Amino acid sequence: MAEEPTIQSLPDDLSVSVQGNFEQEEAEKLGHIFLHMLKQFSSRFDLSNLDGVTIASDYQGALSKLDRGTVTSTTLQATDDRVLGVAMAPMVLRDGVLKSHLVFNALIMNTLFKGSESEIRQGLHIVAHECSHVEFNTKFDKCFPDISLKKVLPSITEMLRFNAGQSAWDEYFATLSSASFGDSGSEAYRETFLTELALTENVVFESLKNYQLHGDVAKTIEEVGSTLGSLMKFSGYLIGDSLGKNMEPIDIDEISQTLEHSWFKPYFDSLVKNLKALNENYGEWSSFNLFDAILINYDSLLEHFGVIVENSDTPSPYVHFYK
Repeated sequence: MAEEPTIQSLPDDLSVSVQGNFEQEEAEKLGHIFLHMLKQFSSRFDLSNLDGVTIASDYQGALSKLDRGTVTSTTLQATDDRVLGVAMAPMVLRDGVLKSHLVFNALIMNTLFKGSESEIRQGLHIVAHECSHVEFNTKFDKCFPDISLKKVLPSITEMLRFNAGQSAWDEYFATLSSASFGDSGSEAYRETFLTELALTENVVFESLKNYQLHGDVAKTIEEVGSTLGSLMKFSGYLIGDSLGKNMEPIDIDEISQTLEHSWFKPYFDSLVKNLKALNENYGEWSSFNLFDAILINYDSLLEHFGVIVENSDTPSPYVHFYK
């Protein structure tokens, strides 16, 4: 991976907007404190393309109102199922330049400035994790300037495929780079991965069974693709956090014991290998082939469940369900 920045990389005109149940003086004070914290993080992470920061009591409202600078196929949604979302680093376009805008749930203020030592460490890690996303977004766009918020995916199958791969490598690098900051919540990453893995097979088979009743191809591939994409995303979290703490994920007892007899083990091992390969020439990738390998991991998961997609990169893909 690239050498750590040695100078502060925060834009001089960066603003922090604190919205919600705060008196104006308190909001300004918290904004200044948060800006100072980001300046410290900018000595470790490249935050030169940070567009701004929004800290809001209405977190979902702030995500919905964020100006992305372009029309997107999906809306920003706070996670509320396996993991409660409290922060995000959405990409935005400003005068054709790709940047990232940090959005935080105002609850993080209580965690950072009024919480216990343990809560403060968790809060610091959340901020570091999102700063990692900002850096990766910039480096990825530098190498592949026609993809992020610019590439039009021609079909739902290709959208599901790319989203699965992107979520895996995004969270892999975010957890890998931020693992040493504060308390990363490694146990939570492991528990979330194990929960997702335990549910995935039944959820996919239920979707495939229901397809026999309703025959809706789009509905079925969206359900199956989203389920497998979630498993790849939470695998990325686990793999990055483990390697960031100098541990192989397969050496963690509960992970190795679960995977030993799991259908997912060969796919997990392949994903670990392919994500690790991205570390080489970090931020200086000359070819998309290494990222393509992650997308092929998603294809392999579909095939495991008897789902074959033909012509996915065209407006008229053909989906076969063989199970």
